Amino acid sequence: MNSLTHPLLAVAVTLLVILILLRVRVTRPLRRLATEAQDMLSTEVRELSVGSHHRASEIGSLVYSFNALVKRLMSNEARYREILENVSVVAWEADPELNFTYVSSHAERLLGYPVEKWYDKHFWESQVHPEDVDRAVRHCLTATAQGLDHEFEYRMLTRDGRIVWVRDIVNLVYQGDEMVGLRGILVDITERKEAELQLQNQLNFEEMLADISREFVIGQPGDLDRTIHNMLRQSGEFFKVDRAYLFQLTPDEAYASNTHEWCSSDIQPQIDQLQKLSTATMPWWLNKIKSGECLFIADVEEMPAEARVEQLLLRSQGVKSLLAVPVLSGDKVTGFFGFDSVCGFRHWTDKEISLMYVMGSTLSAALAQHQVQASLRHEAAILNSLLNSIPDMVSFKSVEGEYLGCNSEFARFVGRSKEEVVGKRAEALFDSDTADLFSSHDKLVLEHSEPQRNEHWMTYPNGERVLFDTLKAPMRGGGGEIIGLLGVSRNITERRESEEQIRNLAFFDTLTHLPNRRLLLDRLQHAMHNSARQGQHGCLLFIDLDNFKTLNDTQGHDVGDRLLVSVAQRLNLTIRDIDTVARLGGDEFIILLEGLSRDEARAVAEAEHVAEKVLTVLNEPYLLGQQMFHSTPSLGVTLFRGTGVGMEELLKRADMAMYRAKASGRNMIRFFDPSMQAVVEERAALETDLRFALEHQQFELHFQPQVNQLGQVIGAEALLRWCHHDRGMVSPAQFIPLAEDTGLILPIGHWVLKSACERLKNWEQQKGMSEITLAVNISARQFRHVGFVDEISQVLHASGADPTRLKLEITESMMLDDIEGTIERLSRLKALGVSLSIDDFGTGYSSLSYLKRLPLDQLKIDQSFVRDLTDDHNDAVIVQAIIAMAQRLGLEIIAEGVETEPQYQFLLEHGCSHFQGYLFSRPLPLSDFEHFILINQRSA
Repeated sequence: MNSLTHPLLAVAVTLLVILILLRVRVTRPLRRLATEAQDMLSTEVRELSVGSHHRASEIGSLVYSFNALVKRLMSNEARYREILENVSVVAWEADPELNFTYVSSHAERLLGYPVEKWYDKHFWESQVHPEDVDRAVRHCLTATAQGLDHEFEYRMLTRDGRIVWVRDIVNLVYQGDEMVGLRGILVDITERKEAELQLQNQLNFEEMLADISREFVIGQPGDLDRTIHNMLRQSGEFFKVDRAYLFQLTPDEAYASNTHEWCSSDIQPQIDQLQKLSTATMPWWLNKIKSGECLFIADVEEMPAEARVEQLLLRSQGVKSLLAVPVLSGDKVTGFFGFDSVCGFRHWTDKEISLMYVMGSTLSAALAQHQVQASLRHEAAILNSLLNSIPDMVSFKSVEGEYLGCNSEFARFVGRSKEEVVGKRAEALFDSDTADLFSSHDKLVLEHSEPQRNEHWMTYPNGERVLFDTLKAPMRGGGGEIIGLLGVSRNITERRESEEQIRNLAFFDTLTHLPNRRLLLDRLQHAMHNSARQGQHGCLLFIDLDNFKTLNDTQGHDVGDRLLVSVAQRLNLTIRDIDTVARLGGDEFIILLEGLSRDEARAVAEAEHVAEKVLTVLNEPYLLGQQMFHSTPSLGVTLFRGTGVGMEELLKRADMAMYRAKASGRNMIRFFDPSMQAVVEERAALETDLRFALEHQQFELHFQPQVNQLGQVIGAEALLRWCHHDRGMVSPAQFIPLAEDTGLILPIGHWVLKSACERLKNWEQQKGMSEITLAVNISARQFRHVGFVDEISQVLHASGADPTRLKLEITESMMLDDIEGTIERLSRLKALGVSLSIDDFGTGYSSLSYLKRLPLDQLKIDQSFVRDLTDDHNDAVIVQAIIAMAQRLGLEIIAEGVETEPQYQFLLEHGCSHFQGYLFSRPLPLSDFEHFILINQRSA
């Protein structure tokens, strides 16, 4: 909760109560109200000046209080960040039984024990906090037994009895396959933990105080006792004390009585024994309380001799330590509320004591409310002045919806005078949407008879758009009936902007507005878990700008900052929406890539592609001011899959790879894992060779015969082969995916089509070859290319081949993305006279309703069904269904991968008309294929 809210909220408490009580008969003079309001305001700012008796009489002191509280909150945050950046480290080694075999010299400074003491058996377990030791030992042993590096946080006890928080980062040490020990570091995170606790406690306190203040604001006059009891309970539980109570003095200060009390479980209440205590017998106590300062007794047994009576009284209640906070009415002490520790000693920090002054001011305001209920009728002028001095919009209306009054800020918002507002309804003051919104809020308050709160945007007459936090509460008469509605709207636009700014400071780099290390680690953790669930790879790219320090030193930090901003902008343009660019600090950036391929080699290629893009864009010149500058990066790349490697280890690996890139000459990319680097280098070399092969005609076509039911060769499938001068025959499974990834599949596919058509033309002149058809596989990238149909037409025209003897095989999956576009493209191909075949039929997810619309000539049964059809009943049924469907659609059917006579006989018996596979022939070079044709024709 924003700390700015407390002073205003206390003022709101007073003002809203005043508004409600306007309708109550008053009996006390005007001056008493002014004095009480001023005293409550000064008590609110007591935290800024503990011990001061000065009471500010000007509303301006409230503004000063707001600013000071904001500065303190920002200071707390700055200290917290400094703690995170200045931790201390103990390096250590231990045997498998968790006994230290080595610790660094900082160990003595951490716990106060000499280094030699750390080598005692079971020293570590003995120094872990008793509440943490079982968890810590179990965590360490479990992770070690599973062979996992691990890290965890726990408390340790120092030699002088202090408690320190540490983060233990543990790596397992192996000799061969045997785990022989552990090695790690202990990081002192005590200051960070204390800072977190302090900040959280302050936020919790502020939230608690706001809730308490809200109860005072919206509560009915008769709810004061309940509200005070809730305050004692909440504050007692918050500060972990055994008893919280309120004492009030009689007007003549002669007696003090315990009027309200809260006790934790198993603590004996004392309220009945603490009624009408004579202050004359306890002068020491009375003088301390009347000083207006908090009274802290750390140990009842050490109270001074003049406090003998008070000491005996506290002993009788079992009190060991306490804190008492005065309750003021103006300058006069009217009582005190206190906190007793019975089960143990409670140390109150200066910070906690200062917070209690704020709590005291809140309680003082509540009691003042109770005391002035019958004295405010004649103070209308002062009330009006106070009401108009606050920045919140305040209004009150009848249950019928007519405004009964408002403050100046409300009148300014609606562009009317306060007198003009009276008697109007919301419809006459606001636009229809706003009026409907207010009416719905009013209805909720009246229906539920309780306050309602909401946030909404509204616009001033000058066009200023503002976010308001509005509280609507019922106003009640003397009998408890609802007599109207009170509305308080606070402008929280700046607060919301401040919250967003604080969030940005916590998670984003202030210079480049990129995610910082904290947010990067959070996203990396999510990415690792997503990777584990989906089985996909992720990647970290560690980017360091070469010679950035030289630029900073020679051109100044302003130019260096401009370069960093430009780099951040360029990096953001190179990634996808699911990826993250973060700045670690200085000239170091990280790119987190998600959703890479499950296949490691393909994932490496994808990561390399992004790294090359980064290298390219960061090598372009930068216009910084009036000058052009050149900068180069060094990139380290590491892949991950799942959560097996910790986040810090991944960052370390990427960092190591980056330094290897720098050591290799800068402006380079290096992978962390040597095997990955080898994959990248092999892929790059293969791509180079593939381009060379295309340029120097190293490819050739082999032909696998296709036969009919009589065993006669009626055609062939053209299959691409690459004979490398060093590698030998390169498998298509190795270079075809690379060609697809690099785009080389388009020129390679063109070469295949051109060669196939030229071969068909040549066969027209050869005896026995003129009727042979030739099937060519078409890749998805070729098929989707906008000029594919025109390319086929041009190749046929240039070669002079008969298009009816060219068969184009497309895979079933090609048709899924754009079925209508596929039908149109196939129809244009069919118009050229070529035959169309669906390759690997049955392995995709084609809809049969689309299948009948496609201008096809042939279905090819995939070899995965043919392979086991004689042994697998399901495969046999699928094959029979495909054959039957093709026959009914009037399509030719061909089975590929036929390797055995039983397979052939099964297919033949069930109506398959064409066959292809090793049973008839392997893919053959051109001369062997033509020879095979001659032999086949002679045997026929």
